[in-house]
Amino acid sequence: MNSIMKKIVLMFIPALICGVMVVSCDSDIEESKDIDSKGFRVYWVHQVFNEQGRGFIFEFYAVERSDILYQLQFDYQIDNNRKSIDITLVGKIDKGKCPLFPCPDVFCDDLCTSKGNFFIPEDMVNEGNYTVTVNTSSYSVQSEMIFTKEKAVWKIPENKYLSSELTESSIAPKNLLHGAVVISGAENKKFVFDFLDDIRALGLKDTIYPPESGKPVIETWPPDNHSIPFSFSMTAKFSTVVELAIEHYHKNPVLNIYLFSTNGDQARTDFQGIMYWCSERKTFIYL
Repeated sequence: MNSIMKKIVLMFIPALICGVMVVSCDSDIEESKDIDSKGFRVYWVHQVFNEQGRGFIFEFYAVERSDILYQLQFDYQIDNNRKSIDITLVGKIDKGKCPLFPCPDVFCDDLCTSKGNFFIPEDMVNEGNYTVTVNTSSYSVQSEMIFTKEKAVWKIPENKYLSSELTESSIAPKNLLHGAVVISGAENKKFVFDFLDDIRALGLKDTIYPPESGKPVIETWPPDNHSIPFSFSMTAKFSTVVELAIEHYHKNPVLNIYLFSTNGDQARTDFQGIMYWCSERKTFIYL
């Protein structure tokens, strides 16, 4: 990897520490103790591919629409001893009048939906049942979130202010490698299978990811294109697999190789060149 490392572009991302944690927003937030809200719809999910690593993204959408677009700002505090998560609306940034084009949202009128989001790394919470409280200047809603190794479940009681269509999110196990090799020309499939055999020679074992999807299926579309998926349990470093992919790509540039790990790593070798995102170092590598 020495030649690759010379082309590293560092991305500086603030470190987050486990324990009792308070996350503050940008310094230019218009903060106020009187920020009101009529309620929120929440989208949340566990994500693997995030610049901050594995964790949970929360997106809050205001139920009241207006002709001004606001970026909502939240703080959260996690207490792993008390098993509590407190989420507080602390500010909003005026983004101006709703844009007429493109359409501000699905209603396509002069009003738009203000929203805000934040990210909680998965290692900031432990397994178990947490009390989750969402606070604004005019109300608080208390709910329960249950974390296990396999999934997170958010139980929000019926109320006037907070709702989410998603009640649970699966958590991908760590140390799985998956992806696909895309080629043009059926005669090039042999190069793909050579690459996969070399991955197995590293000690990686065939597996199924995600579990409910069943055995990976080769996709074909006109005129003669093929996508050959794969999934392995990882017993070698992701960087070692990337080196192997680059070696095969240089020998056979017809191989468009797309690699992903459930630890948050990504890499590709295709017509755009070679790109590698190393989640451990928070680093992009371009060749």
